[in-house]
Amino acid sequence: MGELQLLTVKETARLMGISERAVQKQISSNKLKANAVKTGTRGRGGIEYQIPVSSLPIQAQKKAVKLFKEVVENSTDQKAQAPLEVFSDQEREQIGYWRKCFDQWQAFRSQPGMTKAELDEMFCENWNLAHPENQVTAKTLHRKYKSWMEQGDAALVDRRGGWNRGESTIPEVVWSIFQQYYLDENRPSAQACYRWVSIWAKENNFGPLPSCKAFERRITTIPYAVIRMYRYGEKDFDDKVAPFARRSYQGLASNDIWVADNHKFDVVVRRPDGSTYRPQVTMYTDVRSRKTMSIVVSENPNSDTNLLAIRKGILKYGIPKVVYTDNGMDFLASDIGGRGRRKTKKNDGEHKPPAVFERLGIRMMNAKVKNAKAKLVERTFREVKENFSKLFLTYQGGHVKERPERLLKILKDPNNIVTEEEFAEAFETFAFGWLDHQPHYGDGMNGKTPHQVYAEQLIEKRTALPEDLDLMLMRSSKPVTVGRNGVRLTLYGYGLDFYDTELVAQYRGKKVYVRFDPANLGEVRVYDLEDRFLMTATHKKALEYGASKEDIKNVASESKKIKKRVKAYKEALVAEIYAPDPMDLVMGQARKNLEEATEAEAKVLSPVRSGERKVEAAPLKKAVGQTNNINLSRMISAAQKTKK
Repeated sequence: MGELQLLTVKETARLMGISERAVQKQISSNKLKANAVKTGTRGRGGIEYQIPVSSLPIQAQKKAVKLFKEVVENSTDQKAQAPLEVFSDQEREQIGYWRKCFDQWQAFRSQPGMTKAELDEMFCENWNLAHPENQVTAKTLHRKYKSWMEQGDAALVDRRGGWNRGESTIPEVVWSIFQQYYLDENRPSAQACYRWVSIWAKENNFGPLPSCKAFERRITTIPYAVIRMYRYGEKDFDDKVAPFARRSYQGLASNDIWVADNHKFDVVVRRPDGSTYRPQVTMYTDVRSRKTMSIVVSENPNSDTNLLAIRKGILKYGIPKVVYTDNGMDFLASDIGGRGRRKTKKNDGEHKPPAVFERLGIRMMNAKVKNAKAKLVERTFREVKENFSKLFLTYQGGHVKERPERLLKILKDPNNIVTEEEFAEAFETFAFGWLDHQPHYGDGMNGKTPHQVYAEQLIEKRTALPEDLDLMLMRSSKPVTVGRNGVRLTLYGYGLDFYDTELVAQYRGKKVYVRFDPANLGEVRVYDLEDRFLMTATHKKALEYGASKEDIKNVASESKKIKKRVKAYKEALVAEIYAPDPMDLVMGQARKNLEEATEAEAKVLSPVRSGERKVEAAPLKKAVGQTNNINLSRMISAAQKTKK
């Protein structure tokens, strides 16, 4: 009601104390004067009525004047709350635009000879021609002008995130309690935390809290790092927030570093006996070129499949200088590459035979535990999933939500399930024929394929003769004592004896160690503790990517600093005020409700009866002439005497 001369139908109905429909009827019957304004909308025929105050009854006019004074006073107060200097440049530009529009509009519509509605339409046409990027309608002008008169300049800008941005009606102590509930790895919903903090606020005499929506909006102000740490865990924080070392590939050559890892396929395959399982692959990849060096598909990867994979890669591409692995047991066998980051018992004085990698001149590096981002081969497995695993009918996804609905039906027919041999052959073709020939845009790749980059960056190829390689790739046992049956080698829980006459004759009771090929356990090679070859014994039953330590230490230091800072966030909350256990709050409120609850009492009690009548038992018949009643106690006593 910012403009006293003209009123809407709704305002007129309020002043006259009648319905809007009644006002419209009076306008139709010419009892009320009104100007018809075209709104450009479909509703109500595209017409809106504006009623002059002078056409209202006297009482309604007085009431209009009184209300107008109240609006002006409120408007003045509200304008004082938002002075012009508190608006941004963009907001002041919007205010200036609308003020200019209002000034020109008011001057234009004061011309004589035409109705206000006609003048408004003409003004809008002229204004829109001059300002095609900001077109207005008569309805918009009236609405904006009315809001401006009531609310001041703040009504002319987008108030979402305006001059009152950042202000919150949530008391800080309440917000602190809410955050302590919300920042939990159980990930309670905002609604649940709101219920708990409402109970706490009521018990501690805080006034009515803002709505849950206010808390949900303020949740967005909690730092992202804090959310990841306390709602998703430290591992998630390390993966998504903590800084990490960026590797440079430019200073590397092909075969400088190979990275190894295992991957479990999301595909079901069939064994020869008809049973099914999900196969796994042990895969070696060249770091510089991202080229596949070797793969071994198996049911359960172990140290033997790892050794077989490295052997296949070396025979085809040469010996790498460094092998980068994770901390899995199959990669950290003590006789292959060493124990890496895994702690081992210190056996002072006990000789340790050289591991396979040591004999080959390979240095082993291990990724930090639970640090998947350190190994590029794990990123390759995501591509394997999308471009290979999903080609099979028996693809089952990485988790339940990814599992195709048709899977159970597919698995019922064995012909739908690929055999393990076919699957292994298909993946080998895919790895060497597809992955290695796709353009790569990673660091140092420049859109070339791994196959091309490997050839371009191959400077030195370290090779070994097959017979020498067979010796160097043999696994080593721990020191064992020669007994009457020779030496015993324990593999997978089974003891195998290897015997040679000279071995027992000359070395019985002495410690030696043996090297063996897991694929050929017919014989082993026996060495003394100085790594000198003694003899063979037969089975008695023949059968710059690497960063410096200082660089890695600096990155780790930065990671610790940010982690310490994030942890201090929640510690500060607890230091201010400690949030009680939400279980205590809920249970306390529940007990209080039970204590305050009263049993409902009905005004009228209406008994309900079964309708049955008690039937008197018929008296026992007596013998003819019998006058005495039967005495059961006397009968029992007499029977006992007789028995005695």
